[in-house]
Amino acid sequence: MIGKIGLVFVCVVFAAIGAACNVSFSTAKITEATLAKDVSPDKEPIGAATTFDSEVPSIHCVVKLANAPDDTKLTAKWSIVNVKGQDANRKIVESDITAGGNKNVVDFTFTPNSPGLPPGEYKVDVYLNPQPGKDDPPAKTLNFTIKE
Repeated sequence: MIGKIGLVFVCVVFAAIGAACNVSFSTAKITEATLAKDVSPDKEPIGAATTFDSEVPSIHCVVKLANAPDDTKLTAKWSIVNVKGQDANRKIVESDITAGGNKNVVDFTFTPNSPGLPPGEYKVDVYLNPQPGKDDPPAKTLNFTIKE
């Protein structure tokens, strides 16, 4: 009898600690992330690439998930890595998508402003269930180059 009461007590203590610490657990994971020039209607990458022309109309980052619940949050941060005359690690654009369940493939589309991107090195960091106010590392980083 005391063993069962002790077990219940331990479970209640762990539940209280988890609630107080705002612990979040998800089975979601990124199985694949691809940069591409276009995307099919089924969200399959078309023209996968890591080098793009400076006047590319858009760049797609197609992310495939596994075991993702309906409320899975993804964030993509597109940034400069090494471009002449530009600050390194300067964020260009950030976007958020809620996915999961039957939406296990997402397309982050980056459309550069006219007249296009200056030549150099860039990256897109993809975050899985980012926590507000925390500086967690990205789940995936995809580097790409813009050529003249």
